Amino acid sequence: MQSKGGALPAPFQRNPFAEKENSGDWFIEDILKKSEDPSAPWNKPETAVKEVYGEWREKGRQDIGEAFRMKKREKAKSLIVYYLSRYIQAMFWAEGEPVRSLEGVERILAGKTYAPVNLEERLEHVFRNPGHHLTLAVLDQLFEESLKKWSVYFIKEARRKP
Repeated sequence: MQSKGGALPAPFQRNPFAEKENSGDWFIEDILKKSEDPSAPWNKPETAVKEVYGEWREKGRQDIGEAFRMKKREKAKSLIVYYLSRYIQAMFWAEGEPVRSLEGVERILAGKTYAPVNLEERLEHVFRNPGHHLTLAVLDQLFEESLKKWSVYFIKEARRKP
């Protein structure tokens, strides 16, 4: 278990999440909940993804933008890291799976049927540059493009079920 200032489990030890100044409760649901737990967010994929996107739309992009406007780069960086973790969760949860590791996550997510174009390269940019203003635009584009892709994916999944 990870807590403020605590260490992430080995599969989640990756920058920027493992950096001391970015300590937070990254991936806490994925780390603590059992896959079969009915309250786990990935067991209600569409609801979980909508909640993550809603959090981004209502709070994330505005808070990050405000931090950059106020020249609070470290705060903006911390928020970008948080919303990067939420984006990764939504991408896994959409298929009803928890995040199990961050190793090769860009490649894994780029292979999803609902992945936006050039997802791997764009995620690499966010991982490398969480404190840059351009990264806010990249993350915003990923959320917006993914919303459309997730919507189509969920419609197709609903049609597949009897």
